[in-house]
Amino acid sequence: MKKLLLFVLLIVSSSIIYAQSDTYKKGSRCFIVSQDYVKSKMNYPKSVKFNRNYVHETDGYGDAVVLAKFSAKNSFGMEKDYVYKIWLNHNGGEWTEMKNWKMKKLIIEDTSTKEQSVYTK
Repeated sequence: MKKLLLFVLLIVSSSIIYAQSDTYKKGSRCFIVSQDYVKSKMNYPKSVKFNRNYVHETDGYGDAVVLAKFSAKNSFGMEKDYVYKIWLNHNGGEWTEMKNWKMKKLIIEDTSTKEQSVYTK
């Protein structure tokens, strides 16, 4: 009985660790986290509206790459369209806490002017 209990505890703990280490593979989580990083770089973060469609990839280094579109107001109050690409790494722990994520690189491009802003670490 003790061996069975130990085996069950081992399976449960390893599945929790595996689930946390694989968070970067869950596109919806990465997309939600990426929105906070993008908003933090915009002059009017409350005006940012994200398109529901996104592309999520994983690279061979444990990073998530998210590509998506959004709109936001500029300094004249006019809404502009943008696209972004972000490289994220989940350090473990609860995925909803920003302190558990690291942004490696973020590129925001104005779709009308093609002007890019690049942010790293």
